[in-house]
Amino acid sequence: MIKISTIHLGFCFDKGYLPPFYVLLTSVFYHNKANTIVIHAIATGLSDQEKQALIAYVTENGGQIIFYALSPQSVQGLFIPEGGYLTLAMYYRLFFAELVPASVDKLIYIDIDTIVVGDLRPLFQTEIETHPVAAVRDDWMPVREDLGIHDPGAYFNSGVILINVFWWKEKKVTERAIEAVKSHPEELLKYPDQDALNMVLIGDWHKLPVGYNLTGVHCPDSTNKKILDAFLVDKTIIHFSGTKPWNSLTVCTHVYKYKWFEFFEISPVKSFIRYFDVSFSLHFFKKYAHKKLLKVYLDTPILGKIKRIVFSISFVAA
Repeated sequence: MIKISTIHLGFCFDKGYLPPFYVLLTSVFYHNKANTIVIHAIATGLSDQEKQALIAYVTENGGQIIFYALSPQSVQGLFIPEGGYLTLAMYYRLFFAELVPASVDKLIYIDIDTIVVGDLRPLFQTEIETHPVAAVRDDWMPVREDLGIHDPGAYFNSGVILINVFWWKEKKVTERAIEAVKSHPEELLKYPDQDALNMVLIGDWHKLPVGYNLTGVHCPDSTNKKILDAFLVDKTIIHFSGTKPWNSLTVCTHVYKYKWFEFFEISPVKSFIRYFDVSFSLHFFKKYAHKKLLKVYLDTPILGKIKRIVFSISFVAA
């Protein structure tokens, strides 16, 4: 097949997220056969063998992958939110503009907890003028006056961003975002990287249609796959920004969870994910045990009959 265009993509992850990264890659190649995909990856903890396997898979699909290494000093002094699943990899997106070759004038950064369900070319070719990024508004997030944002719809989700490399560097977004994280730890407790970008880019980002970063809040309230599939006709990226489809310890409530598993089934790497998107605590384990026991009870009708018999006997005895 003749390739129509070259699209540059940026991904950040560490070793534990390698299997879902393969799922994401599988979805990218499935829907972008007419495009040459160049992947810029900041990945930590991968062995040479794992890198070679990734190179082979990307090459087989007509693409290219370039690995970048960050010095420990780059993220020194940056904090990780307590009790969650996030790692320092969440900050790596801040460095792409400084790392990519001079020939790359823009790239699409995409979180690992996503799948691609359409052609990425229209997003990549979006004209964003002098804005450092283009992104989708985060309608789940309340107005963040603590960040200096006072209007609804003025906060964006950084899970998918089109980066304008020249203007990102010209406006020193990396330096300003890092300084924001270090200077405002109280305001940026839960989403420090995303909050920092929103803080320093108030009024200076291009708004994209929600189909480029489809989180649960923008999805149909339906479980009918015909309705759900029809809704995706003009959508490009599904983002599982809450609980993850691959996590067996939590229930993913995103209506497009089944789509993630469609690409999981054809992905070359399938594995249990060791990172959990939960905070392990006594409260979590009690809640988890209650959900599992409730499911067993609801799935076993005989238990309901026994309960009603015991309740009847107790009532008569009283």
